[in-house]
Amino acid sequence: MTYTFRQRCLSIIRKSLKDFPPSAPLDDEMQLQADLGLDSIGLVGLIFQLEEEFGSCSVEVDLAAMFSNVRSLGDLLAAARSAFPVPSLQE
Repeated sequence: MTYTFRQRCLSIIRKSLKDFPPSAPLDDEMQLQADLGLDSIGLVGLIFQLEEEFGSCSVEVDLAAMFSNVRSLGDLLAAARSAFPVPSLQE
């Protein structure tokens, strides 16, 4: 089975959410801190996990700047897609 970029990201994100019920659905509108319990330190750890999964950015990217305005799950997925372009994976 081939997984999309989004599915792989959501799998990584779900594993990093310690206080979020594993069977609960994830929605793009969910706020990282308020809804998912992901604080700034958790976000940094998650970014490192995404980088480990998808490899380093192909161009010089300021990850701190790219992820600084991330507030919702949808924001996080969009920033990850921009930061880690993996052409072989579908959206």
